[in-house]
Amino acid sequence: MDHESNIYYTDDEFSSIKKFGGGDQSWRAIAMVFDEHGMEWGMDAGKDAPADAVNYIYRYDFRTGIRSSRVLVGNPVYSACEFADGAAVMQTTFEPGRPQNTPETAALWIRDKQGAWTNILELPYDVTKPRQGVGAYGYICLPQGISPVNRLLFTPVNCGTNSHVLYEWAGDR
Repeated sequence: MDHESNIYYTDDEFSSIKKFGGGDQSWRAIAMVFDEHGMEWGMDAGKDAPADAVNYIYRYDFRTGIRSSRVLVGNPVYSACEFADGAAVMQTTFEPGRPQNTPETAALWIRDKQGAWTNILELPYDVTKPRQGVGAYGYICLPQGISPVNRLLFTPVNCGTNSHVLYEWAGDR
């Protein structure tokens, strides 16, 4: 719900927490990336969100205090990974049964060093060979930590013949 969608922080080892911002679905976040001037997050408005809550990547600039939408990604963002050169990647997840009209795909979005986000991969949702103990969402597993420049390991889940295989992206940004 809107009143539950907030970002909090602490600056005293969790003796207290402070509300950074919130109050609507655009502040609903699981994954965030930071740089010296701000932070970015992908919305996580899933099938329990209102039909008009379509997901964007947002940026908050620490210097100006301005929050802006960067790019429409459609589906919920579940994870993010940074690269050693300051670029980043976020992945979107397809949730069957969502009221939002979005592509039935899991996708990777890359942010270059200049801050522009680009969709570099979309895999169609397909759960024809479900695995026991694995949910029914279509998503792409990203690594934790910092990835080398222009190299990313990832594993799609519930994306048809691409599922449960380790891939390497070695791209140019």
